[in-house]
Amino acid sequence: MNKRQQSILDAYNNSDLRTLHECYGSWSWAKEYAYEDCKRTCANMNGYDFRIISYNTCMFSIGFRYKKDGKEYLHYETNVSVLDFEIGKGDAYGYDDFKQDYDALSDKTKEHLANSGVQVHSMQEAKDLMKISTMFDLLFNM
Repeated sequence: MNKRQQSILDAYNNSDLRTLHECYGSWSWAKEYAYEDCKRTCANMNGYDFRIISYNTCMFSIGFRYKKDGKEYLHYETNVSVLDFEIGKGDAYGYDDFKQDYDALSDKTKEHLANSGVQVHSMQEAKDLMKISTMFDLLFNM
């Protein structure tokens, strides 16, 4: 993976934005059309974990994961470019990954997390929290 791809993947992992409503108070028909076109592309490629990676007043970029020939890829799209690149297992982190990690924790660790008041604001934070919780789980249950 080159530096640009790593940067895109990092931005993808740090975004939890899914809809235009989460980015804009109002938007143009062109943004609406572009967004719907991206969602169709995702559906046509059997993609999942669709996210708006970045946005400003003029444009936005999206990403989603998909599988092809047994490998996982990230599809990245802006108003001027499209990029697809292979990502390794565990490079991208989504809700399903978090749920699977969480379900694997012991009940004591889940209770500790519930009582800790920790708030997670991105999937990268969720991934980091699961790493720490897994280590805690191993130590706590020795």
